[in-house]
Amino acid sequence: MILGPDGSKLSKRHGAVSVLAYRDEGFLPQALLNYLLRLGWSHGDQEVFSREEMIALFSLAGVHRSPARFDPEKLRWLNQVWMKRLDPAEVAPHLAWQLRALGLDPGRGPEPAAVVRALADRVHTLREMAERARVWYEPLAGYQEEAAARHLTPAGAALLRAARARLAALADWSPPAIEAELKALAAEHAVGLGRIAQPLRVAITGGEVSPAIDHTVFLAGREEALARHRPRHRPSRGGGDGLRRRCGPATAPGSAPTTTPGSSSPRPRASAGAGGSDSPRCGGGCWR
Repeated sequence: MILGPDGSKLSKRHGAVSVLAYRDEGFLPQALLNYLLRLGWSHGDQEVFSREEMIALFSLAGVHRSPARFDPEKLRWLNQVWMKRLDPAEVAPHLAWQLRALGLDPGRGPEPAAVVRALADRVHTLREMAERARVWYEPLAGYQEEAAARHLTPAGAALLRAARARLAALADWSPPAIEAELKALAAEHAVGLGRIAQPLRVAITGGEVSPAIDHTVFLAGREEALARHRPRHRPSRGGGDGLRRRCGPATAPGSAPTTTPGSSSPRPRASAGAGGSDSPRCGGGCWR
């Protein structure tokens, strides 16, 4: 018997009880199978089992006699372990499914496998990963007010212009090459990397939280990254919703920055490494 976290019999009131419901919540099949096996059976202190190990090691002697209590947090932990353990290319189709479930087109942004590499150690489910990845699949509509006030300053804008010039000339569009170029820029200006990374992060994502700056820039794709971190006008305060506006739709008070679907032509994928136009577009590089 499987009990809920409160010790009562597992039922719908405890959340998902269907295999498809766990898929919808962003759990990998490997993680769910691993968790269910471990729920009623053990093999020493080992927690993570491949399918081959399950077959080779299972025995009735290891089956528990007492009811098992379902622990959602342990399942989330195990799911993250599997997202990090599997080849990103194997996780990518599951992430693509989640992106489509959110109304996003996986073909209009970075390769899903590249997103898995950047975010696997920062989230616990594929649904969370897809939500975090929105910023690379939709045009940016606004900035978090406090983040913009701290980092999109005249000094920050000067560093953004310098970073943009270096990145525009970068032959190899890859996280290592981007990181090396930004570190060289920091050394040239005698500042810490964070003094460049934070304005760049806010310009590209609208906020202060994202993966490492090399992945954040890389996943945006060359054309979009160059457009987003080229501010044309100093942002002005407006409304009470905590956002500084870019060209884009209105955002309801108290909500997070909103985005709108992109243009009809697909954005270059982050893995392509090809150069692109550096001219800003509405929602991609203009402030008002």
